[in-house]
Amino acid sequence: AKYHHVSKIKCENLKWARASKRKDIGQFLAFWQTHWFYSQIQESIQLQCHLHNISFKTVNAKYTSQKCSYSNHMGQRVGKSFFCPDCRIHLDSDLNAARNIALSTS
Repeated sequence: AKYHHVSKIKCENLKWARASKRKDIGQFLAFWQTHWFYSQIQESIQLQCHLHNISFKTVNAKYTSQKCSYSNHMGQRVGKSFFCPDCRIHLDSDLNAARNIALSTS
């Protein structure tokens, strides 16, 4: 980040999962085994940002993978692919979500 003169880093807020309702405790544990690692990475990034005077912000990830990062219209996500019927663009769904997070104002 310092090499590229980054002044702000945004990540999706991973704390929403704590408030999620889970019907099955097995499903809950499987979810946390997957997301624990990401929250550890996010905490490490936040610490490094603090140490290097880089702004760190968490963003609500709601609809970031469903909304087009170009036209801001709702698109269609199928697996790893995203398609916007408004501007007819095809993107990797993770790339589209990352762009929406970077462009977010919240």
